[in-house]
Amino acid sequence: MRSANVISDSIKSLGEIEVLFKGDKIDNLTVTKVAFWNSGNDTINDTDLAPTDKLRIELCEGFIVLDSEVLFQSEMTNNVQTHLTPTCIEIKFDYMDGNQGGIIKFIHTGKKSSDVLLKGTFKGCEKIKKVNSNFNTVRIILIEMLPLIGEKITKKKGNGMRILSKLLPWTFLFIGISTSCTSFIMEINEPLKSLSLVFGILYMLIGLLFFVGSSMPKGFEMFFDDE
Repeated sequence: MRSANVISDSIKSLGEIEVLFKGDKIDNLTVTKVAFWNSGNDTINDTDLAPTDKLRIELCEGFIVLDSEVLFQSEMTNNVQTHLTPTCIEIKFDYMDGNQGGIIKFIHTGKKSSDVLLKGTFKGCEKIKKVNSNFNTVRIILIEMLPLIGEKITKKKGNGMRILSKLLPWTFLFIGISTSCTSFIMEINEPLKSLSLVFGILYMLIGLLFFVGSSMPKGFEMFFDDE
């Protein structure tokens, strides 16, 4: 999931400004993208969904869905569609082969991605897993470690960030292993050796964090585009 809060309730402090959606006043407006796909090898059909627990996007209590659209689907024959209610978006599809899925974009009155839940039960399958992509892990680490430079880098569009998301994990692992090995090979004093080892382990842990995420299937690149 990716969310961008367009209007926050702080607008109330601006006096006479009002935001209306189809005539109704709103204090919050957030745009969220949800990417979902079949990460297994078997084909999933619409009949594999439990009738009483269909695939859907729900909002936490107090928030409503304003609009939605299918932004992307792996194949037109997947026939991904959405059915909108005030608090829920039901996702319908005909089938999803391995690494097939779609991207739903919707507008709601929540504030962040944690206000959004993807639910549903597939018969004979594991539960739906929420994952962070390697791309998003790169964004988080860069912004946390290099606030000014990192923010500019992560706003870049195109293949640059995607290449970076693949190279950066290995870079951190290489630096971590090299630094750790150096602390044992080089003849340095104990405090410096300990510090070198600590930094080496830290770099390796950061590198491993990227692999906790999940690489999206090919074709889902528009999920990362800022609109």
